[in-house]
Amino acid sequence: MPPNIRNEAVNQLAEKLAARKRMSKTDAVRTALENELRRLDEAVPLRQRLRPLQGRVLKRPATGLEADKAFYDELSGEMFVGASAIVAILTREPEADALADVLERERSPVTSPIECDDWRRAD
Repeated sequence: MPPNIRNEAVNQLAEKLAARKRMSKTDAVRTALENELRRLDEAVPLRQRLRPLQGRVLKRPATGLEADKAFYDELSGEMFVGASAIVAILTREPEADALADVLERERSPVTSPIECDDWRRAD
């Protein structure tokens, strides 16, 4: 029994995939659904993607400094990384690789939940 697709946009997508793969529309829909389910099953959870980064952060020795306003006021000259930059790396946003490279080159980046828009500063 062929699929009864009532949404025209979905029907066109199924026809397009079927034509490209040279298969029936039913096989195209089945293949697409199987591939999406497999992709979801193989997706690496955020928690698991964070583990290597967490391990690297925990390997750094404690500084003993208190992260208060005075501490942040004295950060001039040091790299400051806001939470959104870390999220950009973890979620693989378009500029994540460039930001990760900058962080790797930095001797002692400071991270904080406080935002900073100037992560692209020249070396």
